[in-house]
Amino acid sequence: MENQEESVNFLAQILKTTYDSDANPNVVYPLLQLNLDKLNEDFAQILKKWAIHSLPKMLASDSSYWGWSLISFATLLIDFPMGNRASNIEIAIAASEGALLVYEENTINWAGVHSGLGRAYRNRIYGDSRQNLKKAIDFYHNALAFYTKQKNSLLPQWADVQMNLGVAYAHLLDGDRKKNLEQAIKCLDTASIVYSNELKLPEKWAHSQYNLGRFYDDLISICDNVQERAENWEMQIEHYNNALQIITEFNNPQQWAHAQWQLGKAYGYRIKGNSAENLKMAIACHNNALRFFNREEYPEQWASLQNNLSRILKR
Repeated sequence: MENQEESVNFLAQILKTTYDSDANPNVVYPLLQLNLDKLNEDFAQILKKWAIHSLPKMLASDSSYWGWSLISFATLLIDFPMGNRASNIEIAIAASEGALLVYEENTINWAGVHSGLGRAYRNRIYGDSRQNLKKAIDFYHNALAFYTKQKNSLLPQWADVQMNLGVAYAHLLDGDRKKNLEQAIKCLDTASIVYSNELKLPEKWAHSQYNLGRFYDDLISICDNVQERAENWEMQIEHYNNALQIITEFNNPQQWAHAQWQLGKAYGYRIKGNSAENLKMAIACHNNALRFFNREEYPEQWASLQNNLSRILKR
């Protein structure tokens, strides 16, 4: 009982700190760091019970305080780099579910909570991974349904949910894998156009292009049709080249190197174009990737790159 009371007091403290600091991680994270021992599954269960039994009594006084504090705390906790990540996500889910008790259905805050729950379930470690992804997709669809109705005024949120939904579909192994990947690509294509043409957000556009390159790589791996594979390699090359207009060796060296790696593989197995030029590009991209994935710091990746380049040279 004493531990439960202590946990409830800590919950009140962390929610107040979140609210008072306007969810500033530089203020909230040190408090979480001092209380890592409390961030466990027991705390998630206590938070759930508190939300069901105690929160309704408090809503009459200040519902906006409780709703905003809970969802902001959940968002911060998912990104918190310390403690047990699995437990952090369970607590974030409990806090988000508590926030749903505050907000009326089909309101902007309700949609925001569903978007946050989609992210939490997409990253969830406990439970069945496929079921978690299905839940994430359902939550994203709920948020998207609202954002679509208010698309003109909520375009950034709409685009972000489209991208997150695409990533969830790309990881979904249940059902028709090809259809899941095609749905992922459709979501990312849609978000990418908005990031580029309407929102003018080059970094998010580049991130969506990078993910599109990854998803086409996954599609190639399950495709038996030679013509489809040829077209998918073209799309993969286009999207990685697009991403590399913004992602550089200096602003994001690891993602840049990974894009170079995958681009080199695509050029190496490309069916269209001039074979000599394709080989030249494949070698150049692999060498670029090796500048980051060097033998000393990344021996496994270095070996994979060397083996992949060797296979391409033998074709």
